[in-house]
Amino acid sequence: MQRVLRKRVFRDLKENFFRYLALGLMIVMGIFLVVTIVGSAETLTRGTEDVAEKTHLEDGEFEVFVPLADKDKQAITDLGIEISEQFYYDYLMDDEDESTVRIFKIRHDINEIYYIEGEAPSAVNDIVVEKRYAEEHDLSVGGDFEIAGVTYHITGIGVVSDYDGPYKDITDTSCNSKYFGLVFMTDEAYEAFSASGKAQKSEDYLYAYRLGKDNTDKELKDFLNDVKIDSEEVDDELFQEYWDRTGGIAEELKDAIGELRDATDEVRDALEELADNNDDITDATEDIFEAYLKEAQNSLRSSGFDVELTEDNFDDELDKLIDESDSAFVRYALKDAKGQLDDLKSYKDGVGEYTDAVAELADGTDEMAWRTWTRP
Repeated sequence: MQRVLRKRVFRDLKENFFRYLALGLMIVMGIFLVVTIVGSAETLTRGTEDVAEKTHLEDGEFEVFVPLADKDKQAITDLGIEISEQFYYDYLMDDEDESTVRIFKIRHDINEIYYIEGEAPSAVNDIVVEKRYAEEHDLSVGGDFEIAGVTYHITGIGVVSDYDGPYKDITDTSCNSKYFGLVFMTDEAYEAFSASGKAQKSEDYLYAYRLGKDNTDKELKDFLNDVKIDSEEVDDELFQEYWDRTGGIAEELKDAIGELRDATDEVRDALEELADNNDDITDATEDIFEAYLKEAQNSLRSSGFDVELTEDNFDDELDKLIDESDSAFVRYALKDAKGQLDDLKSYKDGVGEYTDAVAELADGTDEMAWRTWTRP
């Protein structure tokens, strides 16, 4: 039986030799293709990781509305987190493609440039161009590149690990270096471009960071959430212009809060003296609440908000204004005012129980005074 089967196998192979040969070649080619793809992917992965390590790739980045104060940057450093400014401008080129170049300063410490050709700038108007953008626009080391009417000399072609795929926006689904690329300038050239006012939009304040061995992203996020902005310390002209337009209401509300602080101190200091005059205490707290409520209402009206605040509706009215406002500073001021009104209303309601719990009322007053003084 086995002899018959062997003869049949050899006969079948002989009759269908080319069919089996083609099938075998297809299998071999398939295996070769898979091995080639896997090998290429491994090579690319290792190459990317090596470049990232050499150029000190960031652990993350964050963008802020205005630059961090020196004390805040120092506080982040004290946490054991390395931080680097990587501010940039976007400039719309006057060329056939109407491409956009994103302009950075030459980077140090984090996300450094990996040079494919050439070297770092040595003169003020030397620049480095991102590799894919240079290929799309026929730019090379030794050539010139004009930006905003200024001619720059290209000393290097390179890549950076945070733009290994040069997407313009994080929401982009594909990158096209024909229409977007990166340029790196010296500090002097960057400041000169900034002063020219020819950028497509205002400067973006981006920070890259590398975590220490014991740090976490959440630790940095929590710190940033607690950072407070002092408008007087911000030098940016566009910010000051924006603040002049929208920050007035915040200042008025802060003044009103200052008046509330003074009134709170007076109530707290006079608590023991007025312990035997419950009616006077009740009337005084109601007057303070109504006065602040009226002050807040007048401030809002003078800033263009047509609202009428009462004890029963101020929560809903201020919540509505917070939801409708597109200004972070106005929302902050409104939330602060709402918090003060909530505190004062709670205090006023607590006075009704004063005759049964004088000590409890005194503790609540001290807490209110502390919260008022510790608000920014």
